[in-house]
Amino acid sequence: MVEISSERVVIIGAGSIGLAFSATFADAGFSVSIVEPDPDCRHAIPQALEAQNAAIALAGLKNGASGKIDAVAQ
Repeated sequence: MVEISSERVVIIGAGSIGLAFSATFADAGFSVSIVEPDPDCRHAIPQALEAQNAAIALAGLKNGASGKIDAVAQ
């Protein structure tokens, strides 16, 4: 069996699914880069991630690890 290990995840797009995946991976301790070319969407990422983190906590699924999330244009 091959074991693959990575500490960094790249998410393409800051739509609802991209944000949910980003919050989930960061909560598991991964460093996450969100690639989003639209500056308006990039600007909204911090607030949207707060909502995602609140939803994760409300569902009782919070792991507590805090991976870093950054947003890039390309």
